[in-house]
Amino acid sequence: MQSVKVQPDNAGNQYVALITNNATKLPVRRYSNADNKINGQDIQLGGMFEGNNVYILDSPFTVQPDSTIYAAAIWTNEKNSAYLSSS
Repeated sequence: MQSVKVQPDNAGNQYVALITNNATKLPVRRYSNADNKINGQDIQLGGMFEGNNVYILDSPFTVQPDSTIYAAAIWTNEKNSAYLSSS
């Protein structure tokens, strides 16, 4: 399962988030038109927790006018189908 989200900011940067690794990891990258440097971070959000498989369902985010990112994540527990979220 993969889900791609792209958001531009007011400075011309593009932020790309892609759910990968069997819906357990969220890599986020910033691409800039000003230089070729790519900044990024890989965040492990899902996986095995307390004996339960947890998967990312969605990871909405928005870039604020000052280029800060506001993000949230929604997960589900495979064992009991419970939903979890954080921001």
